[in-house]
Amino acid sequence: MKRILLTLSLALTFSISSQAADKKVGDFANKCSALFLLMTMMTDEQWKPFSENMSELSQTMSLVSAGISEENNKVLTYNEVIDARNIQADKIINLYNTNSSDVLKLYARCDKFRENFAYAAMQNSTDDSILLNSLTMPPQRVEMTEQKTALIEMVLETSFAEMRSSDITSIVELYKKIRNP
Repeated sequence: MKRILLTLSLALTFSISSQAADKKVGDFANKCSALFLLMTMMTDEQWKPFSENMSELSQTMSLVSAGISEENNKVLTYNEVIDARNIQADKIINLYNTNSSDVLKLYARCDKFRENFAYAAMQNSTDDSILLNSLTMPPQRVEMTEQKTALIEMVLETSFAEMRSSDITSIVELYKKIRNP
């Protein structure tokens, strides 16, 4: 009897912890979506292709986040997904204003997560559930080349400078204005 209870207890613990891991991955995908969104703020024409790619990545990460929520029996509306992303974007704005190097580190992790997602998608192209459940958190510390680091620093500086010059201090507030002109 004790053995059965122990087995059930371990199975339940594993089941709960695997769902918790999925939620962490979904939350991280949402954070990456927010960061990629903030990197679309460059208005100069030369950055248009880059900004469009970042916009696509932001949308993809939002879909991953929403998909993982659904896998955990929480279906989000489009506005709920966007609102969650925008809340994270505001947190990243605050982080950038206090320690921009932490945002650079977040980008490195998000970029690694993007790579892992692309690889997982190639391996599991027919079953979204398998794909979403195969995703894991990237390492806490991810290194980028010196050249890539310099490029991303420049992109972040440019994006945040554009936001400041446009008086954008909150993505949540910006979307409220867009929704309710």
